[in-house]
Amino acid sequence: DHSEQQQQQHLEFQQRLQDQASQYTSLFLTPHSVPAAQRAASALCHLVSRVMDKKKEPATTTLDNGLALIRPPGHHAHACRAGGYCLLNNV
Repeated sequence: DHSEQQQQQHLEFQQRLQDQASQYTSLFLTPHSVPAAQRAASALCHLVSRVMDKKKEPATTTLDNGLALIRPPGHHAHACRAGGYCLLNNV
C-alpha cells in the first residue's frame, strides 16, 4: 500500500536524521532543517545571479547590490559535512 510505504520512508528518514543529529552537539535537526537550508542557499544564489547578471532584460530584473539575511548560515560547514551550526556550506 502506498500510504504504508510513505510511512515507512518517513520513519526511515527520521531514524537517519536522528543518527546524523547525534554526531553533532551544536546542531538541532528536524525534518524541516535540510529543506530550510536548501531554500536559504537557493535564495542566496538567486540574489547573486540578479546582482551579477547585468545583461538580462528587462533591466528591472537585475539589482545593483544585495544583502542576504539567511538562516541557517553556511560558513561553518565543510564541503562534505555539517559543522558548527551550519548544515550546508554556502561560502
